[in-house]
Amino acid sequence: MNGQLHYEESFFVHYLAPDWLPVLPKSLVFVIDISSSMKGIKLQQCKSALRQILRTLLSPTDSFAILTFSSDVSMWKQSLTIATEDKVSEAVAYVNGLSASGSTNINGALLTAFELVKHSLQPSHVPIIVFLTDGEPTIGVTDSREICFDIKTVNIWSASLYCLAFGNDANMKLLTHLAYENGGDVRRITEASTAVSDFVGIVTEVSVPLMRNVQMSYRRLDYATRMDVPVYFRGSEILVAGRMQSGIAINQLEFSMSYSTSLMNKFTVNHTLEALPSKRNDSLQRLYANKRCRELYRQYLVEDGDMANATWNSLVNLSLMYHLVTPATVMVVIQTVANSSLYHSNKHSKIIGKVVHYDDSVSNNGHHQDMFTVSGGPPVIHGDSGANYVQQKTRYSKSVLIGGIVGGVCLIVVVSVIMVVRIWKRKLRRTQQEISRSQEFEVPDDRETLLDSVDRSS
Repeated sequence: MNGQLHYEESFFVHYLAPDWLPVLPKSLVFVIDISSSMKGIKLQQCKSALRQILRTLLSPTDSFAILTFSSDVSMWKQSLTIATEDKVSEAVAYVNGLSASGSTNINGALLTAFELVKHSLQPSHVPIIVFLTDGEPTIGVTDSREICFDIKTVNIWSASLYCLAFGNDANMKLLTHLAYENGGDVRRITEASTAVSDFVGIVTEVSVPLMRNVQMSYRRLDYATRMDVPVYFRGSEILVAGRMQSGIAINQLEFSMSYSTSLMNKFTVNHTLEALPSKRNDSLQRLYANKRCRELYRQYLVEDGDMANATWNSLVNLSLMYHLVTPATVMVVIQTVANSSLYHSNKHSKIIGKVVHYDDSVSNNGHHQDMFTVSGGPPVIHGDSGANYVQQKTRYSKSVLIGGIVGGVCLIVVVSVIMVVRIWKRKLRRTQQEISRSQEFEVPDDRETLLDSVDRSS
């Protein structure tokens, strides 16, 4: 249960992967989109994956349910069902008979699934909802914020929601918000030959729960990444990175962890860890920053208003502090005028809203630098620095446009000259052939001279 602890000055990283714990029974609820957009190969792939999951990933102690939705919501059974062999075979036959038609009632489907868990979940089971759709809500409640509020309100047993976006037309923003706000994750499944294995693989990752409601705590901690895990699954890893209070040595670290195996019981473990020094300078700091940036971005996606703006600013500042390319930053390519060498840097870059702006008033090694290209970053620009960015971008765009026009004209001239030369050579060759052909068949005009020469010879 201790895991491994690495330290570097006042920073630490704690890895924990207790795979030896007994497996907890689970209640697995499938919510499957069978609207008209799922017709054809997508529904066939979905049915194939469901058959494989039902036959291989359910144990006799688990319970499960299958809900399908289009304009309306249908349930295979009205409550969670123990996964006996007979019930699994019955569920497979139900899956084989599914057909696609109608619209997409996402809110109604998810509310029904969470109500099902609310009324029939056994206290010892870990509730997991797998939701698959290929589109957006088109009937019933269609407002994303209202859908998210409804689902968060009804999820009183803290069921983990895993959203699968099938294809490129699914509302990824809505699914991300739903998953992150309900202790799960979101994945995209491509419409390809690997769709079945992708579906099965994602469910496999969450098929063996070992702990729930995991809470970590450390003594004399300054700050750290997220220290709670809704559900810990076999094959995954708990990673906590952070910094201790100044002046605290980390050759040993005291921590405690609490977790549950059901809704009713709770365990607490206290340990003193022996720390191992890191072999690379700044590696643990960057690891902390990278993980924290991911958490901030995930938090930003489920917040609104001032809270979202504050989280975004924290993400921006942390990304710049550790020179990380995140959704809040971009990599700026700058050109040194003195030797025309190109290199990547964000050392002298500014964030203007969500746009990285290079400050041309700063020089590097005495050489003035100009903006070469900028990629990424939502278009939010404020102030004079934003105006400088637009001017630099405009000058660069005009140069590219003029260069393209000149290059195109030169190309047309060269091609025209080549064509004229080829036509001239072809005509010259034909003229020479006609002259040689006429010389071969030429007859003398002096007929009398020709007859006299014939008489003499005879």
